[in-house]
Amino acid sequence: MLSQNQQSMTSRLSEFWSKVPSFSRIVLFGSIGFYLFSWVSEFAVLFMNIPLYTVSKAELWRTFTGVLIPAGLVPLVLEMFLFVPVSAKTERCMGTVKYSLFFCCYTVLTGLVYSLLLYLVSFVPLEFLQELSVKAWQGIWTLAVLQITIQSNKNPDSQTQLYVCPIQIKSKYYPWLVGIVLGVALEVVCEMAIGIAVGYLHSLVPWPSLTDEKAQALESSVFCGCLQAVPVFIDTSQAGNEELPITFVPSEPRVLQRYQNLEEPQFEEDSSDSL
Repeated sequence: MLSQNQQSMTSRLSEFWSKVPSFSRIVLFGSIGFYLFSWVSEFAVLFMNIPLYTVSKAELWRTFTGVLIPAGLVPLVLEMFLFVPVSAKTERCMGTVKYSLFFCCYTVLTGLVYSLLLYLVSFVPLEFLQELSVKAWQGIWTLAVLQITIQSNKNPDSQTQLYVCPIQIKSKYYPWLVGIVLGVALEVVCEMAIGIAVGYLHSLVPWPSLTDEKAQALESSVFCGCLQAVPVFIDTSQAGNEELPITFVPSEPRVLQRYQNLEEPQFEEDSSDSL
């Protein structure tokens, strides 16, 4: 029985991995690579998004590279457990080119918001606030909860399962619950708050988006040629086959549908006198 369960789990993981698109794989491997690099070299600190250096010294590359540097092995496993499923689904819906631009733009945007916010707060004459200017950004949490917020707002009143727990809640509460629980437990409250705020802003403000024609033109470029070398590249023409929201509106049971489709029986009145 145990071996059968292990085989079933292995086959499910293999099936899931076979559907993870190329850019989501790059983010995963990049995070693992930077984590290993931080063990063998102190130069990894040059890529962390530390507000004091990002703002005061204008080291703006940190807003992008900081998203790939985890705080440790356990945070790396947990953040990828949260990030990869939602990013893979979004990439399959948008296509690899559109999603890579989406990821890069929101990484820089949220990284700048984080750096400016914590840098300005550090001028408040309170010791614990002044220490925030040297707190490195754990950006992948921000990108994960940002996408969860966008997807949840597609159908906010529908029921969705609370990740791996056998509990269902309204999808509009899902990003808040994930943000509060993981934010407090892993000390990434600020990252979670920024991700939720930008996710709601994305749903309210009409942001410019890349057209399919431009995305298809970019697919023939050298950069996209490198992306296409990674397995499961999603062409723009193949994207959109999967529903973006993580929630759904449950359909009515078939028995109820059949009952509703039944017409009421019509009885003809008999004009003859009954005996």
